[in-house]
Amino acid sequence: MPVLLQYPPQQGRKPTSIPDTTQFSSVTRRLFGVPCATPDQAYHISNHNELYLLHLYVPPHLRNYIPTKVLARVSTDAKTCSDMSMESEIATMVFVRSRTVIPVPMVYGYCPTRENAIGQPFSIISFAEGEIMSSSVWEDLSLDTKLKTIRDYARIILELSKLKFDRIGSLYFTPGAAPLYSYHLGPVAWCKPESEIRRKHGPYDRGPWKVSANWLRAALSEEINFMEKMPHLALSTYKCRTGDDRRWRLAQQVLPRLRDRVADTIEDPLDRSEILLTEPSSQKHHIRS
Repeated sequence: MPVLLQYPPQQGRKPTSIPDTTQFSSVTRRLFGVPCATPDQAYHISNHNELYLLHLYVPPHLRNYIPTKVLARVSTDAKTCSDMSMESEIATMVFVRSRTVIPVPMVYGYCPTRENAIGQPFSIISFAEGEIMSSSVWEDLSLDTKLKTIRDYARIILELSKLKFDRIGSLYFTPGAAPLYSYHLGPVAWCKPESEIRRKHGPYDRGPWKVSANWLRAALSEEINFMEKMPHLALSTYKCRTGDDRRWRLAQQVLPRLRDRVADTIEDPLDRSEILLTEPSSQKHHIRS
C-alpha cells in the first residue's frame, strides 16, 4: 500500500520555487531512508504533471532493496484547479497493478494536497527507461519494433477490458476498510477547469452514473451552466480571443442541442452493458527500452 505522506511546510521558510525541488531529499529520506540529489530541471512536463527524476544516494549493500532512481510526479496548477484527483489516480494504479499483468509503475508514497513542503500534490513512483509513442523516437524504430509495441498496447487494452464495473465513475480507496486493498467507485475525476468555482454556481453532478447517457448529459449540462453563469471566466479559461466570438456562439448553439439529443444518440440496449476500465492517456503509451 502506498504511503500517504504528511509533510507540512516548515514555518517561516519560503520555498525556493513551486514545486520546491530542494525538498525531494527529505521525501526520499522518509520513504527509503536515504537522501537524493536535487534535480536541476524537470524530466518531462505535460499540461497536468511535471516529472522529476530523482537519483537516490543508496549505499552499495542496499541496492538490491532500495531503488537508485525514482520519479516524482508533481501536479500542475491546471490539474489542481480541476477535479482530477490524485487519490483516484493512485487508487487506480494500485488496482490495475494488483489485478493485471500490465506494467504499471509502483507507487511508493503520495500527498494529495498542496499542504506540503513541495507546494503541490505529488507522488513518488518507480522509474523505467523508455519513450512515449508520440515522441520523435517512434519514427526511427524498425517496423518489427513498431509492430511489437502495437501488439503490446493491444494486450494492455485487452487486460483493461476484463476489469468491469456497474457504473461510470472514478476509483478510490475505501477509507478504513478491510481488507487493506478495498476500493469503491466515487465521483468522476474529470479535467473540467475551475472546478471549485463551478461547484458554487448550481448543481455539479459528478456521478457515479449507471448509464452513459446520464454521464454525457451531466457533462454537457454542467458546461452549459458554466458558460451561462460565468461567461467571462469561461472565455478566459478556454482562451477565446477578444473579438473572435465564432467558437463561443457555436458552442452556445451546439451544446444545448447535443444535450437535448442525448437520448436519441446514446440510449440503446448496449448502453446498459458492463462498464469497462479505460486508460485515458492512450496516445502517450510508454515504450519501454
